Amino acid sequence: MLSNLAPNPRFLISETGHLLGYLAFPLLEAIVKLACKQHLTLAGGVIKDFDGKSRSYKSGKICSNVVDMIYLLVNEVADQDLKDDIIKIIGFMAECEAEPDGLSVLHTWRNSSVHGEVALPTIGGAVATLALRIALQDIASDYDEIRANIARSFEHNVQRKQRSGHWMILPSTYYPAFARN
Repeated sequence: MLSNLAPNPRFLISETGHLLGYLAFPLLEAIVKLACKQHLTLAGGVIKDFDGKSRSYKSGKICSNVVDMIYLLVNEVADQDLKDDIIKIIGFMAECEAEPDGLSVLHTWRNSSVHGEVALPTIGGAVATLALRIALQDIASDYDEIRANIARSFEHNVQRKQRSGHWMILPSTYYPAFARN
Protein backbone atom coordinates (compact mmCIF):
# COMPACT_ATOMS: atom_id res chain seq x y z
CA MET A 1 0.00 0.00 0.00
CA LEU A 2 2.75 2.48 0.91
CA SER A 3 4.59 1.64 -2.30
CA ASN A 4 1.78 3.31 -4.30
CA LEU A 5 2.37 6.65 -2.56
CA ALA A 6 4.67 9.43 -3.69
CA PRO A 7 7.96 9.55 -1.75
CA ASN A 8 7.09 12.43 0.61
CA PRO A 9 3.72 11.08 1.87
CA ARG A 10 5.27 7.59 2.15
CA PHE A 11 8.11 8.97 4.29
CA LEU A 12 5.64 10.92 6.43
CA ILE A 13 3.52 7.83 7.11
CA SER A 14 6.48 5.58 7.77
CA GLU A 15 8.11 8.07 10.15
CA THR A 16 5.15 9.13 12.31
CA GLY A 17 7.27 8.88 15.45
CA HIS A 18 9.54 11.58 14.09
CA LEU A 19 6.57 13.74 13.17
CA LEU A 20 5.24 13.48 16.73
CA GLY A 21 8.59 14.70 18.02
CA TYR A 22 8.42 17.79 15.82
CA LEU A 23 4.84 18.59 16.85
CA ALA A 24 5.12 17.75 20.55
CA PHE A 25 7.61 20.47 21.48
CA PRO A 26 5.55 23.46 20.25
CA LEU A 27 2.48 21.84 21.85
CA LEU A 28 4.30 21.47 25.17
CA GLU A 29 5.54 25.05 25.04
CA ALA A 30 2.05 26.45 24.37
CA ILE A 31 0.43 24.34 27.08
CA VAL A 32 3.04 25.30 29.67
CA LYS A 33 2.60 28.99 28.79
CA LEU A 34 -1.15 28.63 29.24
CA ALA A 35 -0.66 26.87 32.57
CA CYS A 36 1.66 29.70 33.67
CA LYS A 37 -0.61 32.48 32.39
CA GLN A 38 -0.01 34.56 35.53
CA HIS A 39 3.68 34.74 34.57
CA LEU A 40 3.81 34.36 30.76
CA THR A 41 1.93 35.36 27.63
CA LEU A 42 1.49 32.93 24.75
CA ALA A 43 4.21 34.84 22.91
CA GLY A 44 6.60 34.20 25.82
CA GLY A 45 6.36 37.68 27.28
CA VAL A 46 7.10 37.76 30.99
CA ILE A 47 4.21 39.29 32.95
CA LYS A 48 5.52 38.55 36.43
CA ASP A 49 9.16 38.05 37.50
CA PHE A 50 10.27 34.46 38.08
CA ASP A 51 13.35 32.28 38.39
CA GLY A 52 13.90 29.65 35.74
CA LYS A 53 16.32 26.76 35.92
CA SER A 54 18.94 28.59 33.88
CA ARG A 55 18.28 32.25 34.75
CA SER A 56 15.91 34.84 36.22
CA TYR A 57 13.26 36.58 34.12
CA LYS A 58 11.97 40.11 34.64
CA SER A 59 8.61 41.53 33.63
CA GLY A 60 8.66 42.89 30.09
CA LYS A 61 11.33 40.46 28.88
CA ILE A 62 10.87 37.27 26.83
CA CYS A 63 11.19 33.65 27.96
CA SER A 64 11.66 31.20 25.09
CA ASN A 65 13.27 28.39 27.08
CA VAL A 66 10.78 25.57 27.61
CA VAL A 67 12.91 24.11 30.41
CA ASP A 68 12.71 27.38 32.34
CA MET A 69 8.95 27.44 31.74
CA ILE A 70 8.56 23.92 33.13
CA TYR A 71 10.77 24.85 36.07
CA LEU A 72 8.41 27.78 36.76
CA LEU A 73 5.39 25.50 36.44
CA VAL A 74 6.77 22.92 38.87
CA ASN A 75 8.12 25.38 41.43
CA GLU A 76 5.51 28.14 41.47
CA VAL A 77 2.31 27.18 39.66
CA ALA A 78 1.47 23.47 39.77
CA ASP A 79 -0.47 21.81 42.57
CA GLN A 80 1.17 18.84 44.26
CA ASP A 81 -0.46 16.17 42.04
CA LEU A 82 0.64 17.86 38.83
CA LYS A 83 4.07 18.56 40.25
CA ASP A 84 4.52 14.88 41.20
CA ASP A 85 3.42 13.71 37.74
CA ILE A 86 5.71 16.16 35.94
CA ILE A 87 8.62 15.00 38.09
CA LYS A 88 7.83 11.35 37.21
CA ILE A 89 7.69 12.07 33.48
CA ILE A 90 10.88 14.14 33.61
CA GLY A 91 12.44 11.26 35.57
CA PHE A 92 11.50 8.88 32.75
CA MET A 93 13.30 11.18 30.32
CA ALA A 94 16.41 11.06 32.50
CA GLU A 95 16.23 7.25 32.62
CA CYS A 96 15.95 7.06 28.82
CA GLU A 97 19.31 8.79 28.48
CA ALA A 98 20.89 7.47 31.70
CA GLU A 99 21.30 11.07 32.85
CA PRO A 100 20.65 12.51 36.32
CA ASP A 101 18.72 15.59 35.15
CA GLY A 102 15.57 15.06 33.10
CA LEU A 103 15.16 18.76 32.34
CA SER A 104 18.61 18.81 30.74
CA VAL A 105 17.59 15.77 28.69
CA LEU A 106 14.42 17.59 27.61
CA HIS A 107 16.54 20.59 26.57
CA THR A 108 18.90 18.36 24.56
CA TRP A 109 15.99 16.51 22.95
CA ARG A 110 14.33 19.78 22.00
CA ASN A 111 17.42 21.26 20.40
CA SER A 112 18.44 18.09 18.58
CA SER A 113 14.88 17.47 17.33
CA VAL A 114 14.33 21.04 16.14
CA HIS A 115 17.66 21.10 14.32
CA GLY A 116 17.13 17.67 12.76
CA GLU A 117 20.02 15.94 14.51
CA VAL A 118 18.01 13.31 16.39
CA ALA A 119 14.32 12.44 16.15
CA LEU A 120 13.44 9.30 18.05
CA PRO A 121 9.84 8.13 18.53
CA THR A 122 10.52 7.98 22.27
CA ILE A 123 11.12 11.72 22.33
CA GLY A 124 7.78 12.59 20.75
CA GLY A 125 5.88 10.17 22.99
CA ALA A 126 7.46 11.39 26.20
CA VAL A 127 7.05 15.08 25.33
CA ALA A 128 3.45 14.60 24.16
CA THR A 129 2.68 12.72 27.39
CA LEU A 130 4.06 15.61 29.43
CA ALA A 131 2.06 18.15 27.40
CA LEU A 132 -1.17 16.16 27.73
CA ARG A 133 -0.75 15.67 31.48
CA ILE A 134 -0.35 19.41 31.97
CA ALA A 135 -3.31 20.14 29.70
CA LEU A 136 -5.56 17.69 31.52
CA GLN A 137 -4.89 19.51 34.78
CA ASP A 138 -6.44 22.63 33.32
CA ILE A 139 -9.77 20.92 32.56
CA ALA A 140 -9.92 18.69 35.63
CA SER A 141 -12.26 20.91 37.61
CA ASP A 142 -14.59 21.36 34.61
CA TYR A 143 -14.38 17.80 33.30
CA ASP A 144 -17.99 16.80 34.02
CA GLU A 145 -19.35 19.96 32.40
CA ILE A 146 -17.07 19.59 29.35
CA ARG A 147 -18.03 15.92 28.98
CA ALA A 148 -21.75 16.76 29.20
CA ASN A 149 -21.39 19.51 26.57
CA ILE A 150 -19.60 17.17 24.19
CA ALA A 151 -22.22 14.46 24.74
CA ARG A 152 -25.04 16.97 24.04
CA SER A 153 -23.30 18.16 20.89
CA PHE A 154 -22.81 14.60 19.69
CA GLU A 155 -26.46 13.74 20.40
CA HIS A 156 -27.56 16.86 18.51
CA ASN A 157 -25.41 15.89 15.51
CA VAL A 158 -26.79 12.33 15.52
CA GLN A 159 -30.34 13.70 15.53
CA ARG A 160 -29.46 16.00 12.61
CA LYS A 161 -28.06 13.03 10.69
CA GLN A 162 -31.21 11.01 11.33
CA ARG A 163 -33.38 13.88 10.04
CA SER A 164 -31.27 14.95 7.07
CA GLY A 165 -29.45 11.75 6.13
CA HIS A 166 -26.00 13.31 6.38
CA TRP A 167 -23.65 14.65 9.00
CA MET A 168 -23.74 18.38 9.55
CA ILE A 169 -20.51 19.40 11.19
CA LEU A 170 -20.29 23.04 12.22
CA PRO A 171 -17.02 24.96 11.62
CA SER A 172 -16.65 25.40 15.39
CA THR A 173 -16.30 21.62 15.72
CA TYR A 174 -12.95 21.75 13.94
CA TYR A 175 -12.02 25.40 14.38
CA PRO A 176 -12.70 26.56 17.95
CA ALA A 177 -12.03 30.16 16.94
CA PHE A 178 -15.43 30.16 15.19
CA ALA A 179 -17.12 29.32 18.50
CA ARG A 180 -15.63 32.42 20.15
CA ASN A 181 -16.99 34.96 17.64
